[in-house]
Amino acid sequence: LKEYPIGEVLPKYPPRVEVISYPREVVAGQSIRVRARGIGFPKIELMRVYYTIVGVGHKWVDGKQVGEGEYEARISTQGLREGDEIVYHVQILGDGLWAECPKAHQGEGSLVTRIRAAEYTDRLEHVFEAGLNLVAVPCRPVVDEAPSVFGVDRVASWDAEEQRYVTDVNAITVQPGYGYWVYYRNETKREVCGEAVSGDVEVPITGTWNLIGNPYTKALPWSQVEGEIKPFGWIWDNNSYRLVASVEGLGVLQNIPPWRGVWVYRTGGDKIVFHESKPAVMQIARAMRVRRGQRDGWVLRLVARSGACVDTDNFIGVQSGGIIREIANPPMHGGMGVDLWIQGREGGKLAAEFKKPNEKLVWQCAVATQIPNAEVAIEYPDLSGVPDEYQVVVTDQETGQRWYMRTTPRYVFRSGPQGEIRHFTIEVTKRDRAAVEVSNLTARQIGGGVVVTYSLSQPAEVEVVIRNIAGRVVKILQPSQL
Repeated sequence: LKEYPIGEVLPKYPPRVEVISYPREVVAGQSIRVRARGIGFPKIELMRVYYTIVGVGHKWVDGKQVGEGEYEARISTQGLREGDEIVYHVQILGDGLWAECPKAHQGEGSLVTRIRAAEYTDRLEHVFEAGLNLVAVPCRPVVDEAPSVFGVDRVASWDAEEQRYVTDVNAITVQPGYGYWVYYRNETKREVCGEAVSGDVEVPITGTWNLIGNPYTKALPWSQVEGEIKPFGWIWDNNSYRLVASVEGLGVLQNIPPWRGVWVYRTGGDKIVFHESKPAVMQIARAMRVRRGQRDGWVLRLVARSGACVDTDNFIGVQSGGIIREIANPPMHGGMGVDLWIQGREGGKLAAEFKKPNEKLVWQCAVATQIPNAEVAIEYPDLSGVPDEYQVVVTDQETGQRWYMRTTPRYVFRSGPQGEIRHFTIEVTKRDRAAVEVSNLTARQIGGGVVVTYSLSQPAEVEVVIRNIAGRVVKILQPSQL
């Protein structure tokens, strides 16, 4: 208890606890939220709820401040059944003073919450992949708290106003039309009870990036998403972001799968409307249909890969019209991964940039990974979309290494102990149609080395690859070294 020096004025009224709210009934799995206010305390240091689960035992939980002098504590009801009762009282301490409500030891009774039966119309099941999942829930759950819905604590939502993740799982409620990151150690089957969604669904948006989700139990065509947003979205599939857009010939998805969250970039307005449609069959990504040999229409896909992590939907190219010029790179998640982006004209990160035919065909790119000491590969799985008259040259800005995409199927570097960010320049130029002849090629051993001589029919850049007897590359000499 607090000791008051002689001459100090004692409080006129003793401190007390006022219980603001608590539920009389909850569904099993739903937290009991007890909110209380401390009155007459010079300073509040702790709010604690002591509770008893009848027939089980005694426990306590500390609350968090939620307002001026107000605190809230949450009592878990996981594992309880219909008819169970939780009896509790609230205690607040501060500056050597304490008070409780109700005063159970004086026979004034206690606060009681009973577990009631859940009422729902639909029982939905879904199997989540091992690892990271960007998910949505196509129903209004009976218990909307994230730990109860997903069965794990590794859950994050997105605060669009602040443009940041919310990782306090106890502060996350699950609603249809929103997206959530969830991590599972193993493939996991979950059952969610509630009311399945039908009809149009409105979701408020603000800021720039918003994390929304397919509110239906069927695939949703991108064309059925209405709002002032950029004409594309991003889902997470098989350890990679995948682009969703109504674009023909780019080889991207055109529907949002069920149970999937999706990133969208707001350009105005305050809401998105999902229009329910007839069941849609998932569009399989089509092969690129590129006009070969023409300067005003080609596309090249870039892929970054490290172990099981991959970033697949990145594009550069030329288009004279009828296509999105720039596609913004989506926000990174908080886990290990690999990310490839193109540096935009205004400094932003892009997943795709299509230039006009009369522009200089140079792209500044970067690949980043948080994975330490790992091999990272840059791949370009299909060069058939680039007209034959063009050559594509890539330069590693950190090492100075330069290579031709048409003769080098992939480029590999190794990340450092803290991961790596590597920068590259991609330049596309017209080939010289005249054939280059290599003649008078000789190799002579002189002293401890070998002298190689050759003749070229015209000026050209030369790269020398030295291999051992097993065919493995020992050294590559760049043009600047010759």
